[in-house]
Amino acid sequence: MKLSLFSSLRGYRKEYLLKDIFSGIIIAAVSIPISMGYAQISGIPAVYGLYGSVLPILLFALFSTSRQFIFGVDAAPAAIVGGALSTLGIAAESEAAMDYVPAIALFAGLWLFVFFLLHADKIVDFISTPVMGGFISGIAVTIILMQIPKLMGNPAGSGELLELAEHIFAAAKNISWLSLCMGLGALILIRIFKKLAPKFPSRSWPWVFSPPLFFMWMKRALCFCSL
Repeated sequence: MKLSLFSSLRGYRKEYLLKDIFSGIIIAAVSIPISMGYAQISGIPAVYGLYGSVLPILLFALFSTSRQFIFGVDAAPAAIVGGALSTLGIAAESEAAMDYVPAIALFAGLWLFVFFLLHADKIVDFISTPVMGGFISGIAVTIILMQIPKLMGNPAGSGELLELAEHIFAAAKNISWLSLCMGLGALILIRIFKKLAPKFPSRSWPWVFSPPLFFMWMKRALCFCSL
């Protein structure tokens, strides 16, 4: 197996540089908060999502032979790992979780390497589209239910459907109206921009006014005013 570094940069043109830098900033402004959320879903502190959204991508780009690739923190493994911790009775962000999650990630990587050597990617062709659609939809619903308590200013939920429902009802008794208003405001703003400006943020819009950063600055301003 022959490895080459930065092979995707062959034939790269310097006129692409500014556009690529701008695209990278936009993607980082969106993907980093999402990755930090996925880290909490998997049961580890949010800061590890920051690490996972930057360092692995740089390493993958170093060895990748493709200019067009999708790589980063993913929702499905995060939800599966978080569910595994809940099944084992391990509290999120605890010392036990910090021991289990790296071990799960290591063995998942080893299995992926074994599948690569066996060319097992062809197995995916035998998985029907309805099965994949059902799996993705189930993961999406699970993540939404896990994050509803956080929307109300409480810790994220965990466990199966009934346990998630219990977390939601418990969170509804102790709502942080500031968190709820900011979360709902962000969702409404995203929907508005999707309808009125589907290409937002485009080259004509400064990236600093993207919805995630807008609410980050708003939160900091509110925290400053409350001092």
